[in-house]
Parts: sequence; structure tokens; C-alpha cells
Amino acid sequence: MKIISSQDFIQIRSESIISSLDMDFLFEAYAPFLGVEATGLYGVLKQQDQLLEGNQVIFSTFLSYFQSSPQIFQSARMQLEAVGLLRTYHQTFDKTNLFTFSIFAPKSPKAFMDDPILKGLLVQRTNNLYLKKIELKYATPSIDPQAKEVSVSFGEVFHPDLTHPAFLNQSSASVKGKSLAEIRQPFDQLKFAEQLQHQFSIDIKKLHPDDLQQMISIATLTGLDELAAADIVGTNLDLHHRLNIDKVMQAARQDKSMVPSFIRHRQQQKVQLQETTTQVTLINQMEMLSPLDFLMMKQQGAEVSPADFSLLLRLQNQYALPKSVINALIHHVLTTQNNVLSSRYVEKLAGTLTRAKVQHAIDTMDYFYQLSQPRQMKIPSKKDLTETILSQSKPEEAQPVSNVDEQELDQLEHKMKGLK
Repeated sequence: MKIISSQDFIQIRSESIISSLDMDFLFEAYAPFLGVEATGLYGVLKQQDQLLEGNQVIFSTFLSYFQSSPQIFQSARMQLEAVGLLRTYHQTFDKTNLFTFSIFAPKSPKAFMDDPILKGLLVQRTNNLYLKKIELKYATPSIDPQAKEVSVSFGEVFHPDLTHPAFLNQSSASVKGKSLAEIRQPFDQLKFAEQLQHQFSIDIKKLHPDDLQQMISIATLTGLDELAAADIVGTNLDLHHRLNIDKVMQAARQDKSMVPSFIRHRQQQKVQLQETTTQVTLINQMEMLSPLDFLMMKQQGAEVSPADFSLLLRLQNQYALPKSVINALIHHVLTTQNNVLSSRYVEKLAGTLTRAKVQHAIDTMDYFYQLSQPRQMKIPSKKDLTETILSQSKPEEAQPVSNVDEQELDQLEHKMKGLK
């Protein structure tokens, strides 16, 4: 994800007709897993599209209108893009960046219920009872099978002369319809299954579930596409359809070392990485690159060692850290520890990030910055100073003595005698 700076320009356009019924369904079905900030941003973008009429506005001005912050906006934007409600486009003009936000309609109730991912997210955030209520609200009324349709056809009512000029040479205008954006998966398991079947005639159902999950994790971590992943699985599967995970990880590292994808990113998306500050460039790299590619970039393209590869895999699977957070963590450790990647130290920090529920690279950088700041000593108030002075001016009250050791008492008596 590309970070938007405060002085960049933005514009909004609607790619679809979005009705009030669409908005109702958005709040009913999407809001439970998107959250208030993302659904609120969607509503704001929809209304601002009508008010701005395609005109551009400075990003900082847009945020001030709605009392929001860049961090909240970026998080909400990611949520909307992930579920296909928003697409973001970037252009550079001289020293100015322009971001165009294209908003799409939510899926219809039927399309939503037919989507196992969205439906699963809704149940995960709510429960099956909530899902049933939505299904009942949008249930299609059944027609008695015994009933016979008696509707007339088009030809029974209209008899147009199709040779009339009105029906000839009609140009198709670009007008709005019911447009939906595709939900993009970081690793398409269905496409992977097709490639595995096509290349090696292997049914994905024959793979052990643990091996399949491990392969998906490795592909996500390394940024392998479905074709490369299928090739690795097909060539490292034994007669019992089990994977040698060590060989799979080695093959994945070798595949990435041939043509590191961060080099491909730089060749194909030079504009996307151009920024006014080094910090913003770094954050964009953290958001765009897989952890393996990011670490290889830090190592000037050198192959990642097996130990470091296993560490990245643990950060993704055991600590459930997003890729951008892993990259920010790696950058922090290499920067502060003289380019030494100690797994024990990294995992200690990973645990704190998991507990802090950090989700983005910029939040991770800010988290480490806050930790590096010295703790401020509490400045005593005037009341505290007054009470301290008064307590010091009072004569000390005799404190009761209990459990006095007799040996200590003898020593004290001896000292007192020496003072006489």
C-alpha cells in the first residue's frame, strides 16, 4: 500500500450506482468486520464524490473536514480495498502526487451469501444467529410450483422496425452500472490447485492439510505466485503425497534468489517508489514487499539463510504479524543492533507487537520510537511541595519499636556509653 502524504492531492469517483439499499446492506453485513471507521470512510467518500464533482482536494484539508488522522484513514482505506469496495490509483505530476479513489458498490445479498470469505468473516465477527436474521430479511419469496406464468412477451406488445436509423450504428456510452471490484487474494488457492493439476496431474485434495497450510504460509511469506508454488510442490512431493518442508523452504529461497521480486518491483513500479522523503519511501517498501524480499533488499540481494527464513516463518505463523509489521520489525532490529538479526531478540519484540495489536508499518515504527524515548519524571505539583515542607517541619513522632534484636540493642548501648 502506498502511503499518502499530507500535501498530496486526492480526487474521488464512483464506479457504480450505489443505492440506499446498498448502504443499508453495507451497514448490516460489511460493518461487523470492517468496523466503524472503514464504513464511515466509505459513506464519506460516497457523499464527497457528489459534492466535489471530480475536483481535487489536498489530503490534509480532506482529513481536517472530518477530524481524522492519516493513520486512521490508511487503516480504513486498507479495509475497504481488501473487500473490493475501494480501488486507489496514483499519478505523479512534477512534484505533486495525485491519488484517485474509485468506490464500488457492495455485493448484493445473494452474491454476499455465495461468497465464502465475506460470509465467513461476518459469522466470525458475529454469530450464526445474526447471519440467519440477514438471510431471513433478504429471503426470496417462494412461488407455488403449481402456479403457471401467464406474463406476456416483448413481441406481443412492441413491434419495432429494426431497420429504422434509431436502431443502427448505436455507440456504447460509458455509463455507470452495478460495478463490483474483485477481492484480490494474496495467494489464490484455487489457482494453485489448477496449476498443480495441470502441471503434475496432482489433485490438491490428496495433499495433507498441514502441508498445504505450510505451503501457503511459505508462498505468502516469500511472495511466490501460484505457478511457482505448484512447481515447488510438484517436484518435492513423495509417494505418500507428503512434503519435505525443509526442501520446500530451500526451493522457495532459491526461487527468490534467482530474480528478487524487490528488483522486479523497482523495474516495473519506479513511480510508485518515488517519494519526497526517505522515511516515506522506506514505509512504502515495508508495505509493498514480502518479508523475504525486504530482508534480501537489506542484504543487497544476498540469499536469506535457512535460520533467518525460519525466523520469518515463525513471525508470520506463530505471532500472526502482518507482512508490513514484520518488515518494520526487521528494519528496527538491523538498524539498532548493528545489522545482527538475533532470533531471540526479534521474537521478544514480536511478542510485544502482538500484544499491542500493531497492524501497519507506520504504527510499528511509531511504537518503537515511543519505546526509545526516555520516561519523563513526574514534576511535583505545588500542593505536593507544600505538603512535603509541612511534613518536614513537624517534630518527629516516636515510633513504637517491636521485634528488636537483643544483640543489636547491646551494640547500641555500648555505642551510647562511648559517647558519654
